[in-house]
Amino acid sequence: MLKHFTILLYLLSLTWSSQAQRWAFGPQFNASFMKLPGSSQIDKYLILEDNHYDVGQYLGVFGRRHFQHFYLQAEIYFGTTHKGIPLRNTDPVGRYRVSVAGERSFLGEWMALTKYRYIQVLEMPLMIGHRFWHPHRWFSLRVSGGLVPIYYFRDEDFTYPYNYSPVPTEYEYDIFHSLDAAYRRMGLEYAGGFGMDIWLLTIDARYQHSLVPLTRDARYHDQRYRLRQHSERFMFSLGLKVPIK
Repeated sequence: MLKHFTILLYLLSLTWSSQAQRWAFGPQFNASFMKLPGSSQIDKYLILEDNHYDVGQYLGVFGRRHFQHFYLQAEIYFGTTHKGIPLRNTDPVGRYRVSVAGERSFLGEWMALTKYRYIQVLEMPLMIGHRFWHPHRWFSLRVSGGLVPIYYFRDEDFTYPYNYSPVPTEYEYDIFHSLDAAYRRMGLEYAGGFGMDIWLLTIDARYQHSLVPLTRDARYHDQRYRLRQHSERFMFSLGLKVPIK
């Protein structure tokens, strides 16, 4: 009787261990490098192409369910990022740089502003993946793809002048307000990349691109200006799998 009971406990432990291997969850840290390709114009201000990547940081949790070689993974994380949007005035008439001594010099065509957006976001990636190589229980390589719904629930902005007084004019404030009003609160990106699991660590590298433009058409003085900005990001994540025993 004791022998049969011992065998039953052993079989139950194997079943529990197998079930634990099907699930993985834990905290996750992410870093992104984002740029906003695309250019447009609002009235006399050009919104220039920005090819610089800005860094964002995110912290959240992930959960994964394995189905032999395939898996489903859901994540949710909160993060902050900032992005510079360069603008240039195409009509510099009447604009001057004022020196400390009070002398004025004409700026010509070099007048520009960079508008920075400090953004707080909530992201909820839904990924499906395939473990294409796992020679050991503690090591595997993966490939995955999916969708990333995003909610931009807070943003602040400030400006940095390249060539003149740090006080923007009322006209520039109106341009900035039109640009702010064009940004959407909800976004959707597609994602794809590679990952690996090393014991309790899970590491991923992804490329993400917006499916829906970040902006609507901008309105300024009852005129509509076509404005289409997309996000392009490289996302790197490090997660810690909590043991299930």
